[in-house]
Amino acid sequence: MKNISKKKLILMVLLTSSFFKNKIIAENFILPCTNEIPDQVACLINASSYDIKISKIDICQDNPFPVFRSIPDFNGSKCINLFNNKNSISSEKIDLKQLKIDNNTKINEGDYKYLTLILKNEFIISGEFKSNNKRWITTKKGPKDILLAKDNFTSPSKFKEKLNNWRGQSNLDNKYCKNNGGTYSRCDIEYNGDETSVIGVDTNYIETYGNKTKYIFYIGELSPQINLKNNLNGYLSLKINKNLEVYGNGNFIKSISIAPLSFKASYQKN
Repeated sequence: MKNISKKKLILMVLLTSSFFKNKIIAENFILPCTNEIPDQVACLINASSYDIKISKIDICQDNPFPVFRSIPDFNGSKCINLFNNKNSISSEKIDLKQLKIDNNTKINEGDYKYLTLILKNEFIISGEFKSNNKRWITTKKGPKDILLAKDNFTSPSKFKEKLNNWRGQSNLDNKYCKNNGGTYSRCDIEYNGDETSVIGVDTNYIETYGNKTKYIFYIGELSPQINLKNNLNGYLSLKINKNLEVYGNGNFIKSISIAPLSFKASYQKN
């Protein structure tokens, strides 16, 4: 995890939950932090602040963005749109607990197997790690510029992270990408026992990488699948787990960076 924490260009983003199909992969499992400084490994903490901007949420009967496509096919994949705003709205301003599916929703009857999410390519986060009487906090300069606070009153500063590409400046395999180390634009991620496909896209949702990456497209398999029929009233509920990765050398903290984006999801009938 050391290389991942140090490379701002390789931003790990991921949908995970009991609502998604699990596959345990021990070597990619990151544990929650304790009060001990991690030693050459990473651990997880809850973020002090965590701002993401959502553009689109859909559930689909088929995969709208398989590897052979360069743009998602929502119509052909029989998707239901639950949220859509190209201006991207902060997740704090969206009622993710009540994404309605009701009589006003156009439904293709059948089993819905996938959830897709499109976010603006910008994550604004802050965090802190405490060990005994010491406290490390984030600064505006990014994940590797960590400050050992002199008091308990200084708040961690927010910084931004963006996805540039999945292979970094040196074109190296990303060990979390099961698709042969990932391409520049796409990573089929295995992390903490879960899987998802994460794709960089431009303003028209066409697959891309580098400075053209304006949004990030996620695909996760739903488990169990959702069987929907016309005249059905219910809602999908999403909860965002706002985790950061902390990396240390056993004596002090070297980085605090964004962890794979994680969700818990459930479907409820009215």
